[in-house]
Formats: sequence, C-alpha cells, structure tokens
Amino acid sequence: MKVKKDRALDLNLQSWQSSLVISSVEGKKMIYDPLRKINLVLQPEEWVRQLIIAFLHKGCHFPLSRMAIERALPINGKNKRFDLIIFDKKAQPWMLVECKSFDVKLNEKTAIQAAEYNAELRCPYLMISNGVETYVCEVNWTQKTTAFLDSIPSAH
Repeated sequence: MKVKKDRALDLNLQSWQSSLVISSVEGKKMIYDPLRKINLVLQPEEWVRQLIIAFLHKGCHFPLSRMAIERALPINGKNKRFDLIIFDKKAQPWMLVECKSFDVKLNEKTAIQAAEYNAELRCPYLMISNGVETYVCEVNWTQKTTAFLDSIPSAH
C-alpha cells in the first residue's frame, strides 16, 4: 500500500488542542490520556495520538469505551504495540490508527507498518496520521484490496 499524497484528509487536528489537558510535574510537561486515565510525559507522538482521540471522540462521536491504546500484538514472533484501535458496536476491531510525530513523514514504510499490524487485527479501516497529514483506507479482506477514503467512516 502506497501513501497517495493527494488523498490526505484535512482533519484540522490542531483545532482540538484546547480539549487536551496539559500539566507540569517536576518540570516535565504531561498530557492526560482519557483512555488509560493517567498523565503521560508529553512526547510528540503522544501529542498526535491525543489529538486524534479528541477528534474521534468529540468531533466524530466515537465513545471512549470503544477505543484502546498501545496493546501488545504478536507480529513475526515479536511483541509490537499498536497506537490506537476503535471497536465497532459488537466489540470487533473496526479501525486501526497508527500515529507518528509531526516531524515524521508518512511514506510507504509507515503504511507497511500499519498494514502489518492490521494483518493480525483485520480491521476494515486503517488510519495513519502525523497530525498534519492523515490517510484513511478501507480494507476489503475478501478481495484483498484497499481504497483511500475522502472522510472518516462512521462505525456501525
């Protein structure tokens, strides 16, 4: 799967910054994760992940109860961690989200990483984002095809 630059979605993730809870503990900037209900050291990739969670929850109305973060996933004999997964109403994996830092370019390597994770989870939707560029694909497991989408699908 190649990243098609002309298919990037403009989610305007920066507009969700005001909904994030940022604090300082012993001189370290922290960000509150509403899924794990803890404060985390604010790292660039975590910033993107929390912006996406805010967008999906508050902008697209996905319940936090249908999201999971950084769970172990065995791939090729190694434990990897996916960034974010959204479950459908039947608690089945529905969309896998791979987050990168703002300064990481989204390319074929990023897409392959997300696709490898998704080969285990078999989500019908896949999103990759660095907070600036975001791509969403629909995966048809029967026909073994992917198609870039022009918007975020709604969960059934």
